[in-house]
Amino acid sequence: MKISILMCAKNSMPYIMASVNSFLKQNYKNKELIIIYSDSIDNSEDYIRSIKSNKIKKFKFNGSIYESLNFGINK
Repeated sequence: MKISILMCAKNSMPYIMASVNSFLKQNYKNKELIIIYSDSIDNSEDYIRSIKSNKIKKFKFNGSIYESLNFGINK
């Protein structure tokens, strides 16, 4: 069974870093992290774009939190 985790991020440093690191440390093999991010005034957008993992999918979407969640569910 595949486990998908959906995360929305905007101005979320350093919490996004801790969340991604926690996800990567988990032992379960069949997993994915879907990050929906939007324009940010801190470095969170740059950090998210710099992540290199085939288990993490990243999408940029500028909308409300609920629109972002629905966007991520559709992905």
